[in-house]
Amino acid sequence: MAYFDPLTVPAIMPVTVRRTNEQGFPRQALLDYEQALQAWMKSNVANTNTRLNLVSDEVDGAYAAVATEAIARAAGDSALAAELTTLETTVGDNTAELDILSASIDGIAVKYAVTGTINGVTGGFVLTGIQKLGGGASYLLEITSDVVINGNLLVTGTVETVAVASHAISQVAFSASGGINTGVGITVRAGATVAITASFNGLAGSYFPLSASPGTVYVERDGVLIGSVATNFEASGSGSSAGISFLQTTVLCQDSPGGGYHDYIVHSGNGAGVGGVAILVQELAR
Repeated sequence: MAYFDPLTVPAIMPVTVRRTNEQGFPRQALLDYEQALQAWMKSNVANTNTRLNLVSDEVDGAYAAVATEAIARAAGDSALAAELTTLETTVGDNTAELDILSASIDGIAVKYAVTGTINGVTGGFVLTGIQKLGGGASYLLEITSDVVINGNLLVTGTVETVAVASHAISQVAFSASGGINTGVGITVRAGATVAITASFNGLAGSYFPLSASPGTVYVERDGVLIGSVATNFEASGSGSSAGISFLQTTVLCQDSPGGGYHDYIVHSGNGAGVGGVAILVQELAR
């Protein structure tokens, strides 16, 4: 085993220092420790158990190289196994490099990173795993690049985002009431199409005097009528015993309101004041 000065090795994090936060992700102290350890590895290559393989070629200013460095180190209270592979090409003023790092640290952490650098512009991904203080382990995958998925994406947790591209998703608003009107508010994107499904429940089997007009079910957006349907009904009896029953009625309409916030309302104009209405408003994705 090659000799190295143990006093130069970055100190192991005390057991009293938490390595993960409440969500199981690495804390800054652990990330700082890993960076210090990697820096120490680079500056002490000659004094560690390493294997370095280098294959390179250069012709007329064009350069290509593949370098693989393997490191294994064990001590009384720490252990490290790591491998770094670098692929690099240069033609003229253009340089492209791909680094692949695999590491296992102290039996409690792993890291796998693929980083590409083209003329100073970097992208790639890093997978980090760390043992939790309470048992189990947590993993974090960080990606610095655009991502294309040719298939289905299933998310069993919560989708969090700083921004969503236009038309990337749909949104829905719903309201129901035992009265004769109800409404919802929704903020839509410029150029979006909105579909509205509004309904009056009716009161089948209950009869009112013929003077109680069935009326109309109305849908309004920001106080402007955008759809209406005459209330369905059925009549029974004759003469003084004649009556009218209000039946379930649905209004379907499509709207292009323009970007911004809008109120949508459904109202039943039946003459008996029978309540029971609902409205579903959906902004359509492309």
